[in-house]
Amino acid sequence: MMGKACVVGLYAMVDLVIEPNPLVMMDLAEMLKFEDEHAVVIAESNARAALALVSSVDSIKLALVAAAPADFEKSALAQVIRQKGGKVVLMGAEAEALGEAMGYSVLHRPFSQSQVLAMLGEWRKQRQGTKNAELR
Repeated sequence: MMGKACVVGLYAMVDLVIEPNPLVMMDLAEMLKFEDEHAVVIAESNARAALALVSSVDSIKLALVAAAPADFEKSALAQVIRQKGGKVVLMGAEAEALGEAMGYSVLHRPFSQSQVLAMLGEWRKQRQGTKNAELR
């Protein structure tokens, strides 16, 4: 799902991509769909547009966000993603320099499709393990 062309309120759980470069944004959204063919992906070029869309969903699984950690930390988008249970992965130069020290997962550039898919697979395994432990 790209931009405002789809009605997001119909979906209980989504993945989110926020990336100003449209080609990178589309590649990441396609990788999320490739890794999980049932994924509903919201892809936007900026946080404001994404915030308007994710406010109406029940849950966010994963958010790949191009943002500086300090800016993201104090944003309304960060608050909504946390409230909706989303895992945040930051991208960009400042994220690479400071993100991990601030407790964020970081997708380092340049990245390949295989690196992104491996990261997604590992994260989803960890998430499934946590869900299974909660059921016991």
